[in-house]
Amino acid sequence: MHNAQIQEQERATHGWQMEWLTLPQMMLLTSGALKHARYLASHLQADGKSMRANIAQGNHLILAEAAVFALAQAMPKSKAEELVKKACGVAVSEGKSLVVVGESQPPAVHATEDELNPAWRRSRR
Repeated sequence: MHNAQIQEQERATHGWQMEWLTLPQMMLLTSGALKHARYLASHLQADGKSMRANIAQGNHLILAEAAVFALAQAMPKSKAEELVKKACGVAVSEGKSLVVVGESQPPAVHATEDELNPAWRRSRR
């Protein structure tokens, strides 16, 4: 299809011949992908308990980015990234949850717990 875009003066035959071979296949494949996506979207069932268990099994490291964004509201983003990176290292090396490490080593920031870790509190419920 990319090569079919090249036109010589008055639309030569090589362009539309390539389109006729490729375009129907693209439409059929796209239609099939949309059909499967629609089925998956309409039959998706989230299991909150299993999702929380999976997050906990990974020592809550999936929440690292949310922690960086929350901390970045109270300090420079680079400093927030550095603190969270250190906390992730401690969590992995000691086999602790990122939430526990974050609570045991609070950053030197004047902010409430609600401002710093709303995602952590939701995950512990």
